[in-house]
Amino acid sequence: MEIRLKNICKTFKKGKNTTQVLENFSAVFEGAKLYAIQGRSGCGKTTLLNIIGGLCGIDSGEYFVDNKKMELNNMSAMLDFRRNHVGIIVQDFALLADRSVFANVELPLKHVKDLKRGERQQMVMESLAKLGMEGKAKALPVELSGGEKQRVAIARAMIRKPELLLADEPTGSLDSYNAESVFDIMKQIAKEGTLVLMVTHDRGLAGQCEELFEMEKAGGIGICTKVHREG
Repeated sequence: MEIRLKNICKTFKKGKNTTQVLENFSAVFEGAKLYAIQGRSGCGKTTLLNIIGGLCGIDSGEYFVDNKKMELNNMSAMLDFRRNHVGIIVQDFALLADRSVFANVELPLKHVKDLKRGERQQMVMESLAKLGMEGKAKALPVELSGGEKQRVAIARAMIRKPELLLADEPTGSLDSYNAESVFDIMKQIAKEGTLVLMVTHDRGLAGQCEELFEMEKAGGIGICTKVHREG
């Protein structure tokens, strides 16, 4: 998959105040790679992920996926894109507290038509098994450690085998051991063919990614630096 953004402008309004987060922002992310996205607080990292995932519109600019122009301000079209092509992971896991691990991972399948119950169950258990969490299928989120919650969140994000995975500080709430473990999962997902964009403040993890994309606050400038390429 290739993601290409051209001259993206994005502002947020709160009352009489207007904040410009991205100004004429351009970037290209391509291939089955793991990108680390870094930059100071407020430079637009999360906004960038939200735009790419179709979670918010833009003021101006163009967005292309595999050379197809995306209508970012058409929320219905972007919802379809997100459901069919994108997986999303956030720092606080975003698990439903009153639902089991199985039910949380199953959520993205609720909108899949003609999927039989047995097929759905198999997909959920296979996704959990890949993360070593099949034994926790009946557990509630409160019964899990932080690392286990993030693994469940990853299983949910990957259950439909998305071409694009957006991860916003996926290790930010974890200790160093679990952070490394989750990061290893991110690397494996990229190796298996998914484009992974990961916002992280962890310089150590960023240095292990195939490419580092650094953002500057002024003007939303993005600079991509090749850090490491295996093989």
